[in-house]
Amino acid sequence: ESFKPEFRKILEDRKKSKLLKSAAAIASGLVKDKDSAPILMDMLKKQPDEPTIMPYLILALVMVGDEKAVEIIQPLWEKVDKNVISAAYTNMAVALSLLGKKQDVLAQMVKHTESKDNVLRQHAFHTLGLLGERDSGKVFLNAFESETADNAKAYIVSGLGLLMEKTPVPMLTEW
Repeated sequence: ESFKPEFRKILEDRKKSKLLKSAAAIASGLVKDKDSAPILMDMLKKQPDEPTIMPYLILALVMVGDEKAVEIIQPLWEKVDKNVISAAYTNMAVALSLLGKKQDVLAQMVKHTESKDNVLRQHAFHTLGLLGERDSGKVFLNAFESETADNAKAYIVSGLGLLMEKTPVPMLTEW
């Protein structure tokens, strides 16, 4: 409990590095500091495309469990394209899934697996493997049969492997 205010101080200090703020964000999430949620949301609003900190802000918000985070993450998810980094893509999908939007996220990822952009397809196959359901297997099998790029096939196989994993995924659910 005594560290929570210290983490918030780091998050609000403009002189602190983004990496340190990322660590403080995750720490706030791990200790479920609900008072940090407004700070985290404000930071995400101000830096929605910042690859150094954005994925960690999203994870922290879902770990804190503030459902208002959906209002910020959902618009970011809806405009996802090939320029988003893999960690941000996955973290947005995980966060929205854990905050009650799983079916919407799954539908969007299936659309992304059909994209002409190879990078976006790769993100989608990886994350669909993490979050998908039994029926998602059909997406992987159909894509594998029609895919011509070897690197995309590797993501399809990897995603299918993740989908078939028996341990609880994502680990955030366990936390």
